[in-house]
Amino acid sequence: MVRVFILSVFCVCAVSLNSVLAQNELIRDPTQPINYVPSDTGYSSADANGYKLSAVFESSRPSALINGKRYHVGETIDGYTVKSIRPSKVVLQKDDEQMELSLYSSKVIVR
Repeated sequence: MVRVFILSVFCVCAVSLNSVLAQNELIRDPTQPINYVPSDTGYSSADANGYKLSAVFESSRPSALINGKRYHVGETIDGYTVKSIRPSKVVLQKDDEQMELSLYSSKVIVR
């Protein structure tokens, strides 16, 4: 009977602690880079140009999930060619215009 009581108290404490931590936003995504700073607006469904990088798949032939579709280096998306795929970003190029999609912030850098 004492064991059941102790186990019950432990479970209640664990649930309460988890709730307090979640409310205070002390829980952090362990896969985020150490110097990651979330944007003020939070996550958007797409960046300013309508492209959203959702995932990067590293392998012998890396690929990226852009707007819900998987692309490899050399493939085109709306006239842009996928020039490079890095662990946290993808570079698209169209003529002299280069666009960088970042995995950890919802910003697009056009050069």
